[in-house]
Formats: sequence, structure tokens, C-alpha cells
Amino acid sequence: QKQETELQSPYVDDYLEEQPDVVPFVKGFQRPTKSESLRAINFVPSGVSLPKQEELKAAAALDSPFLNCVPTEAFPAIPDPVCIDDWLAQYEEEGQTFAEYLRFVFLRSGRRKPRYKGSVIYLQPIGDEFLGEEGGKLSSSLLVQYTEAYYLGLRVQMLPPLEVQQEGAKFYLVVNGNKKLVHGRFNKETGRRQLGVDALLTQLSALKRSKQFQSECPDGLFVMAVTMEDLYSDEPDLFVAGMAAGGSGVAVFSFCRYAPQYRFSREFWYKWYAAEGEENKSKATAKKRSQKKKNQTEEEKEDKGSSSSQQQQARRHLGLLQKRAVKLLVHELGHLLGIDHCIHFECCMNGSGHLEEDFRQPMHLCPIELRKLLHFIGPAFDIRKRYELLFSLYSNMPECEEEARWVKRRLEH
Repeated sequence: QKQETELQSPYVDDYLEEQPDVVPFVKGFQRPTKSESLRAINFVPSGVSLPKQEELKAAAALDSPFLNCVPTEAFPAIPDPVCIDDWLAQYEEEGQTFAEYLRFVFLRSGRRKPRYKGSVIYLQPIGDEFLGEEGGKLSSSLLVQYTEAYYLGLRVQMLPPLEVQQEGAKFYLVVNGNKKLVHGRFNKETGRRQLGVDALLTQLSALKRSKQFQSECPDGLFVMAVTMEDLYSDEPDLFVAGMAAGGSGVAVFSFCRYAPQYRFSREFWYKWYAAEGEENKSKATAKKRSQKKKNQTEEEKEDKGSSSSQQQQARRHLGLLQKRAVKLLVHELGHLLGIDHCIHFECCMNGSGHLEEDFRQPMHLCPIELRKLLHFIGPAFDIRKRYELLFSLYSNMPECEEEARWVKRRLEH
């Protein structure tokens, strides 16, 4: 994604060691061949007995349009690592073929095809400072619309936000009017705080099991909490983007580290600042305004120009946050649906070893993951309609021009 790779690093401190010219895959990992990637899309390769092939004949015709045209220039093979901290330079991923996905679904649900018709994915905001339709806030309606288009056939609804209260170094999640203690940490020097992801998952699981939730949301499939609160799991952690408890059907994800207006320390969790240049720009603007100008008209013009530039920067920051947030959301929802990391093509379900790698990865799904979703959701997962909905969304999302062009090429194929 060209627009993302041109951005500054999200970190305050750049790598201290020089990166090698060639970064190899981690020992033991080999990039799948073209034929292996094609076989990964197939129904049942040899040696796999579940599910029975005759039970899938009716589904075979559903995705024949894209099965017949896979590998094209639209779906390049997974790239080489470019940094020693990249995902496949560090982790030996096994990947997941379509047949392996079917086996997983059977073992988890006891059915060859789970029953999810009519089920709803509930998005649960934690804190309300970022959800809304007004300028400068991440749009709640965009999160819903994008997720529904991406996983066409599943319904998505937004729940009222849960409040976070802080009393000294203690943190509480307010659920149905009751204060629930959650662990966290607070740094007095910077005023930064992080909430413990495990405690949040515990409270979300209790919420999903509660009689009130079961009564008001009887069709709830998953509860996915979204927040701008920074998260961690263990004390050594700098941060975690989120975590899921698949068995309980709950997850929580933070967009905090995806905000482009900040730079983050690689060493201290509590040290993050406004992006380089933002503070200097503000100081320069303040200095100009404090000086006496001989020509008042020129001063007004400079102020207007500076204000316009700041507004454009704010719009771009919001556009990038929206782009990164929806990509994180649908990636993690894929995991809740049983989809593992993809090792075959450039794909939204690729893993990432750090934020920079995450930002440069694509938003689209490869044919293997589309094949899984077609089986999972059924005929409602119409590939063409899905692309049409995504094209409409991308065309109105700042910083998603390349994604709109990519989807348009798929529709024209």
C-alpha cells in the first residue's frame, strides 16, 4: 500500500542496527509454491476425510467464478521479509488450507457447516471519546457498514458504550450501572494509562452470559469490544492490539496505537508523543502570532494558510485511523470465525510482527480466505455484491484510493 509505506515510522526511536540487504524467512519456513497455493483452495485434498466431498457438491458452483481465475496479478504471493522483526522472519507459521479450515470447524462445532444464519456480531465500544459522526472522531457507522460489507451475510450492530472510570491507580468498567474492577497501570510522569486485556475479556464474557444480554440480544454470535484505550496483557508488554477468547465468543481490540498523529517508544509503554513535526509546527505558528507584523493583512493570510494546512492534516490522520481500524477489526473477526494467518498470498489475514508491517499489508482477502467464508456464510456471501459494497465505501473513505482502484479492477475482471 503505497500511501502507508510513505508515512513516517510510528515509533519515536528508529532501529539502532542497520537492516541487512536480504532478510530471510525464519528457519523452517518455506514460501508455498504456486501449485501448493492453488491446492489450498480446493475442497478436500487427499488424506482428508472431513467433510465428505459429496456433501460439498452443491457449494462447488457458488465460487467457481473466482476459483477459475486465481492466481492473477491481483493476488501476488506473500512477499519476502524486509525487516528482521517482520512476521515470517520471526515465526514459522503453518498456515491453513481450506480443507484444514473445514476440519477445524467440524471439531469446534460438531457440524460440517456451523449454523450462523441470522446471528449478529455486536461491537461494544469501551469509552465514547472516539465514536460518533462528527468531525475528528472515528465513525461508529463506518465500523458497522464496513464489517457488514466485508463479511457479507452476517449482521453487525453497535452497542451503547461502556464507561471507564479511574480512581487514582485503580480502574473500573461500568457495566449495567455497576462498577467492575479491572487491572491496569498508570504513569504519573506522562499521564498515560493502559488497561489489562485479560480483565476486560473476563468482564465481556460475564456480560455476554448475563440474563439481560441474553434477553436483549438472543442472536448474539460474538461481542467484539473496540476502544481507544491502550491495552496490555503482561507486565513486560509495551502494548497489545487486542485479544480474543474464542471459546467465549468475546474479544477486545484497541485502535490507540493505530492513530497516525502519535509516535511510540519501543522501550517504554508510557512514552508516546505527538508526531514529529506537529509540535514544531504548532510552536512556529505560535511564534508567528506573537510577533508584531507590519502588514496585518499578510499575518491574516499566513494564519489562514496555517489553519487550512492543519485541517488537511487532521483529515488525513482521521482517514488513516479509519483505514487502519477497519482493517484490524475484520482481521481479528476472521480469527474469531476460525481463520488462521494466511501464508500463501498478500492478504488481510497475513500476520504482522510490528506496526509498520501491519500498516503496509493489504485490506483485501485472498481466494483461500474468500473460499472459507463462502462455505461459512453460504450463498449470502455474494462475491460481486461484496466488492460493489466495498468499492462504494472505499470511494468515500480518505486514504483508500488504492483500495478503491483494486476492487474496481476485480469487478472489471
